[in-house]
Amino acid sequence: MNKLNSVVTLQQIQSGVKFYKCKFYGSAKNTYTYKSCLDLEAGDSVIVETQGREPGYKVVEVMSEVDGGDVPIGTDVSFTHYVWIVDKVDEEQYHTNVRAERSVINKLKLKNAEVQYAADVEHISESKWGI
Repeated sequence: MNKLNSVVTLQQIQSGVKFYKCKFYGSAKNTYTYKSCLDLEAGDSVIVETQGREPGYKVVEVMSEVDGGDVPIGTDVSFTHYVWIVDKVDEEQYHTNVRAERSVINKLKLKNAEVQYAADVEHISESKWGI
């Protein structure tokens, strides 16, 4: 057990760092505690860095905020340290971006169809009149 991690965690709790129980999507029961300075709510999607079999970044769901007094500090033999939440997934902005992109694509398709139509009309006109 690393006592320095316990001291750091206590300091973070006192300075306003929040702790959140999160679960990986597709996981029925296991929750993990992460820390953040963000104001999060149950149901928010957040990005966390993972180690182990599949290291990298994963999206997890916030289940609840953990009261500072309930954060385990050095009581569990496997306790090492709490990992930071990287950021909140801004799903609203994501959907706004997708809608804007679709709008541009549809306008480009329409413009392309208009250009193709004009070319077809010109081709038909030329062949019909023998020009």
